Amino acid sequence: MPIVDTHMHVFDAVSALSASRLYTPAPATLKQYHDQVAALEVTHTVIVQPSVYGTDNRSTLGAVATDPTRYRAIIVVRSDISDADLFDLHIQGARGIRINPLFGAGVPAEEIIALSQRIAALGWHIQMLVDVGAYRDLGYVLAHVGAPLVFDHCGHCPMQNGGASPGFDLLCEAVASGRAWVKLSAPYRLSRGDGPPYEDVIEISATLLRANPNRCLWGSDWPHPAIQTPVPAPHDLMAHFEAICPDAGLRQTVLWENPKTLYGFEEEDAT
Repeated sequence: MPIVDTHMHVFDAVSALSASRLYTPAPATLKQYHDQVAALEVTHTVIVQPSVYGTDNRSTLGAVATDPTRYRAIIVVRSDISDADLFDLHIQGARGIRINPLFGAGVPAEEIIALSQRIAALGWHIQMLVDVGAYRDLGYVLAHVGAPLVFDHCGHCPMQNGGASPGFDLLCEAVASGRAWVKLSAPYRLSRGDGPPYEDVIEISATLLRANPNRCLWGSDWPHPAIQTPVPAPHDLMAHFEAICPDAGLRQTVLWENPKTLYGFEEEDAT
């Protein structure tokens, strides 16, 4: 079965680190990534622009360029980017824009909505790294956004803060209605710190899966930047996902059918 990892990062010397970054990453190359996830037999990958590079997308897009059939990019752009530049980024493999309030990118809701309306014609989406339990504009953005929304890491509701919340309920409703997608990823970022298999996160992840399995995705979050807990092994992350989703047919939906649709991967490239 083909598997799409919808969330990983590349850190190399191509892009310039932002002076306002909140962490400094260790080098993490595409080769290192594939060495790490080889046992999972990942066939396609979505490379997500990390916050430390700001709008310098060269590392992310350079990695995509090594195999455009198997890689896609989620990038970060300025709000005043031209339509011509957006189209050029599409040709280079970009399929969405990342908004990152969790790491200091306080983009106003109206700006998110305006960007979403501009990228809709390209078939792109807005990817949100946000704690849905603390994000005050969540309802407004969900109601007015003009393109699909994809939420990282189960909506990033830390279990230390109680996990489920009114914001989490809003996320579940948006996933259930098909207005939003969610990545069942990075359980170690939400867990109280018990380590694999991150049992305290399973119910929140399973709740999202039950809400609408056709709007759920999986991602490794490799190389797990800016975390204090031990780095998880790839098989630990897949074991956590299998605990959430024990049905093999449903796993195929999440690991292949859903991301194939969202990111535009082709069937013939899956073998």
